[in-house]
Amino acid sequence: MRMLIWWACLPLFAIAQNDWGQLMQPSNVLQHKTIQSSPFIHHNSFGGLAFTDSSAIGISIENKYLIASLSKLNLSTQFKTDNGGIGVHLNAMANEIFGGISIGTAYGIRLSKSIGIGLGGGVKRDQFRGFAPLFILSPQLGLLYFFSKKGSISINWKKLIKPNPPSVYKEFGLVSSCLNFQIAEQVQMGLEIENDFRESSNLNLYAEWSPAHQIDCYLYYRTNSAEIQSGILYRLKRLNIGMGIAKHPYLGSSGFIMLYHVL
Repeated sequence: MRMLIWWACLPLFAIAQNDWGQLMQPSNVLQHKTIQSSPFIHHNSFGGLAFTDSSAIGISIENKYLIASLSKLNLSTQFKTDNGGIGVHLNAMANEIFGGISIGTAYGIRLSKSIGIGLGGGVKRDQFRGFAPLFILSPQLGLLYFFSKKGSISINWKKLIKPNPPSVYKEFGLVSSCLNFQIAEQVQMGLEIENDFRESSNLNLYAEWSPAHQIDCYLYYRTNSAEIQSGILYRLKRLNIGMGIAKHPYLGSSGFIMLYHVL
């Protein structure tokens, strides 16, 4: 019976191995702006917290591949400080087979007008039906450098630590490097290279366009999976509403909606 449950859990094991706590929004790439009010963008790029310009709180709901049992809830907040910012987030996902919750926090500080550093981490609890819960620790470090008014480069490092893991889990980390630049007044571009120490490096491409003062549109392409993600954000004074969709060539479509308020 336990073997049947294990085979049924294989898709969810894949999600857990790939850190299901991450948001669909390309947070590593979005930090190219000096001005940031979204509390969602610093989950995996703590260096950007150093240039937080405002405090905000938000909620988002995601659905992977249009499967109801793969829905995920996220609560995020950030607070501006004199020399940077503090971020806190909580992710939760549960269904008949798998239940998980992750909590993370980080602090970013500006070392100069062009350099910021972020330190933080989180703890995640994964549990599959019939198995003991597994706790995962993830210390993280981020560095962001603005080499000009229109360009920046960042490096983010994260290590997943799983004490006494079962054989299906493999301890791994993630290193990402991002180059961001503004090619026009309303157009931003980004290049991201990721490596999780298990496969070859992956190149991601990002573009953002602001057709109006209240609207931002973006397009994100992952070369390893050929997954394309697009989204739109509408700002109504201090209230921000966003939605997006991702298309995977084999697994299908995913979607998310988000809402956050600038304090």
